[in-house]
Parts: sequence; C-alpha cells; structure tokens
Amino acid sequence: MPEEQSVDVNLNLNSDEVDSYEPEDKDASVTFDKDSSEPDGYQPEDKEATVIFHKDSSEPDGYVPPNKTATVTYNAVFAPATAPTL
Repeated sequence: MPEEQSVDVNLNLNSDEVDSYEPEDKDASVTFDKDSSEPDGYQPEDKEATVIFHKDSSEPDGYVPPNKTATVTYNAVFAPATAPTL
C-alpha cells in the first residue's frame, strides 16, 4: 500500500465568478479498490503501560433534577396486631 498519495490541482478563477457562483445539485458515485492485505494481517505486539485517568464529573455533579408533584392514594387494610392461633 502506498504510504502517501498526492494530487496537484491548479485552479485559475476570477474572484468575481466565485462570488456570484451558485452551485447546482449533483450526484456522483466514487469507487476505489483497496489492498487490505497489510492491515488485515497486522498482529500488534502486547505492550504494558501505566494510565492516569482524570475524570470530569462536572456534568453529573451539577445535575439538579426538577421538582415533581404527585398524588398518592392510600387504602387502609385491617391487619390484626397479633396473628391468630390455629
């Protein structure tokens, strides 16, 4: 696979033409072939490293939930203070 590819393009434009230019809608298809044998066969070696992680918890720490209002309905059910003896 080539490491670097470059394309030279020369444009000779009059700035008056550029300022008044209104592009038309265009559809195009781009097709290219790739040789993926090099990245497909890549087997990286194992490495060890020390990682220092700095967390930014400002978003969850600063979260203030909105107040909510709700109606709760309770139904009283009789329950004896002691269980009956059988």
